[in-house]
Amino acid sequence: PATTVHNYWADSPALRVQPDRVKWLVVAKPAERTYCVILASYATEPVRVDLAVAPAILGFPADGPVQDVLTGQNLGAVENNRFTIDLLDRQVRSPRRPQKVRMRGHVPHPDNAAE
Repeated sequence: PATTVHNYWADSPALRVQPDRVKWLVVAKPAERTYCVILASYATEPVRVDLAVAPAILGFPADGPVQDVLTGQNLGAVENNRFTIDLLDRQVRSPRRPQKVRMRGHVPHPDNAAE
């Protein structure tokens, strides 16, 4: 397939995220060797998130630059299949190789869906 989706609940996940209360989704384009990681945290405080990519499950090497596609800002790089990012409270951020997408906005907590 042109695009593959990897979910945090998979038996063999393409990504390991700490803390595990941060949920994630990976959308990969193996032919282009690119992937998008969407991270979601409902924390009310900033959270430092450590990501470890499993290239064997992803289907290609994971290392490479990470940029914010909205601003073009270089956010570092995935090195040795690892990357660390700080999430702000109720912010959704999406790193993508070789770019990074950040979506900002109000994300209601599932317990407060009417917010």
